[in-house]
Formats: sequence, C-alpha cells, structure tokens
Amino acid sequence: EIGQLREWDEKREQDFDLLNKEEHKSFLRFFDALNQIYQNYPCLYRDEYDKENFTYLVDNDSDRLIYAYERIGDTESILTILNVSDEDQMDYALKLPEGKKLILILNSDEKAFGGKGKSVKESLMTGEKTEIDIPSNSALIYLCVNEK
Repeated sequence: EIGQLREWDEKREQDFDLLNKEEHKSFLRFFDALNQIYQNYPCLYRDEYDKENFTYLVDNDSDRLIYAYERIGDTESILTILNVSDEDQMDYALKLPEGKKLILILNSDEKAFGGKGKSVKESLMTGEKTEIDIPSNSALIYLCVNEK
C-alpha cells in the first residue's frame, strides 16, 4: 500500500512516484510492518471466526475514544490498543488478567511510520491495574506471554 491519492483504475499504472515523498514511504513501511505481524502471529488469522479467539477489553470508552481487543491463539495472544482521539492518553488503565508479560511489537506513532515518535512502554507485566500511555491517533500492538 502506497497511500494513493486517487481511486484505483485498472487502465492506469499505480502512482509509484508517490514513493518519492516521505509520507508515502512511511505509509508503506507501516503496512509492511502490519503484514509481518500478520504473517508471524497465527492467532491473528487461525480460527478467525471462532468467537472464543477474540475478546473486547475496551469497547465503549466514548469519553477517551480508546478501543482494545485481544486475539487469542493456542500459544500466543495479541493485544491491540487503539487511541482514535487527538489527545495522548496517559496512564490509561486496562483490566487485564494478571501474570502476562506484554511485549510491544508495533507502535504506529513511531517516526518511521510518520508519527510523532512518542515513546511507550516496550514491555510490562499485567497486574491488578495495568496502566499504559497511548499516543494520540495511534495503535499499539503487544504480544502477550503468560508468565505464570
């Protein structure tokens, strides 16, 4: 994906010259990273229609515009946190099962992806109250590893 500005047309070639612009290169890097995550973590596609493999953790925070869900596999799970507001959400409390280690595998706010480059926790342990800083207009994807 290169972030084309016009609708796709089978009669015209793709606008590959857009890759001369940094924002389109960033967009391509972001989609490459997403594709790598999808390929490397089977819980994102295996049994995708089985409701046991998907859990909403936050789906109704209309004040802060945060959504979070977990894709659950046999050997790993992936936690995705979305901040669709234009404000950073500091110390956002998530209710997660205790004893999991979260390892960041994607921060859409990285400068390489065209973001502001705000740092977030690379790894953390879940507990009674897990707090995460979430940059504005961003997605954080964590690998969840059971530590118990």
